[in-house]
Amino acid sequence: MRTHSGGITNRWLSLTQGVAFEDHTEEDYIQLYSELIELGKSKDAQNAIATNIDEIHAYLVNHHGIEPIAPFSSTKRAHHRTGYLSETMFQAILNNADNLEMTKDEIEAVKLALILGQRCGLRIGEIVKIRLKDVAITSAYLEVRNNKYGNNKTGSALRRTLLEQLLTNSEMSFFKRVELRRGKSKGDTLIANQAGMAYRASDLSKTISQLIKTTTGLSHLTTHHLRHSFLTNFQLMSFLYDKANAFNGHQCSQTLKDLLPYDEDKSCKILAYIETSLQYKKYMP
Repeated sequence: MRTHSGGITNRWLSLTQGVAFEDHTEEDYIQLYSELIELGKSKDAQNAIATNIDEIHAYLVNHHGIEPIAPFSSTKRAHHRTGYLSETMFQAILNNADNLEMTKDEIEAVKLALILGQRCGLRIGEIVKIRLKDVAITSAYLEVRNNKYGNNKTGSALRRTLLEQLLTNSEMSFFKRVELRRGKSKGDTLIANQAGMAYRASDLSKTISQLIKTTTGLSHLTTHHLRHSFLTNFQLMSFLYDKANAFNGHQCSQTLKDLLPYDEDKSCKILAYIETSLQYKKYMP
């Protein structure tokens, strides 16, 4: 206990004053722990802090049911902090969501959260806060608001997401159907439970992480990897369709194209939007 206290107590208290941990998602913990580790004055000091954090988080997982995350210390760190959900895996996850022991409306909420994470790169904390009035009248785009503390550190959390560009045709139809139903129900958020109440980000994150793990059989994949997959798909589109790369025609090009949910025309339109508006930089952590 003294070792943990001497290593991180003061740093912990300075960074967590007023923070509601019961609402924390995996991504929130990763951001908090990364800030704590960066306060170490040397690589050895940073790794010592990381070791303490790993042990404390493991205790919280075992005794308080919070979501597990990959280790931070160099002696325990696995080589799978990043991850990718292929289109085949993603469709299987969407299909398996129908087997969740939830009401139809709640299953649709989970599926829409999956789509917004995988296609738009939205964090769970952002998804649960989307209000119906944040969606354009035409449903063409939505506004991503401030985080729950109202103190965004970067402009990445203050952006407009073009749904018509990023969602497939079937996903766009699904989005509009959910939006229409929610407009006639209780509550003001786009995603809500049967009673119309907004989800806690941590609860929804756990549900989705478990669904991803169960479907794929890969224990290291979590909700956080939906966003990773969005960024990877963007990089893949840029690699395949940016004329400067001259990659088209390579023997592997078709195999890589099959990983994407979009055809070449839609991919090029997405690239034109993101690159010309500098949205890609805003998406990056």
